[in-house]
Amino acid sequence: MAGQRGSARARGEGTGRRRPHGKPNSRAVILQRRRLVARLLIRGVGPSEILIQLRGEGWQVSERTIFRDIAAVQRQWAKQVNLAKDAERAVQQLLVRSLERNRQAWQLYHETTNDSVKASVLRQLREEDAHILSVLQSLGALPKEPDRLVTEQGWEVRLRELRAQQMAQNKGISTLQD
Repeated sequence: MAGQRGSARARGEGTGRRRPHGKPNSRAVILQRRRLVARLLIRGVGPSEILIQLRGEGWQVSERTIFRDIAAVQRQWAKQVNLAKDAERAVQQLLVRSLERNRQAWQLYHETTNDSVKASVLRQLREEDAHILSVLQSLGALPKEPDRLVTEQGWEVRLRELRAQQMAQNKGISTLQD
C-alpha cells in the first residue's frame, strides 16, 4: 500500500491536496487553472506536458479536464478575436462616416464667403478630429497622450491665415470701390 502511495505521489496524485486556493471545481479555481493552462499554451506546451506541470504544482486534474480547459481557453481566444474584428469593423465604419462628414464640411467651407460659417466649419472639423482621436485612443490604436499643442496650434494658425485672407480681400474690395 505504501508503495502504491509513493508511485501516486510521483505522478502528482494522492498528495492530500485537492486543488490550490479554493474549493474543488469552484469558478475561481477553474479560472485560475485555465489561466495557467493558457500561459502554458502560449509557450507552446502540449496537453500531456500541461498535465504533468499542473500535477507537479499540486493540482489534481485528469487528462480530460486538461482537454476541456484547453477547449475553453481556445473558445475564449476565438471570442476575443471576433471582438477585435467587430471593433475593427466599427472603427472602419466610424472613419468612413467621419470622412464623409469632413468632405461635406470642407465643401461648405469652400462654397461660403461668410467668415463665421467658415470658423464654425473649422470648429466642427476640430471637434470631429478630437472625437475620432478619443475613440482610437480608447481602443488602444493610438497613444493616450498625443501632442495636442501641435494640433491646436495648427487650427489657430489656420484661423489666423483665414482672417488675414479675409482682411486682404476686404481691403481689395474697398480699394476697388474708391
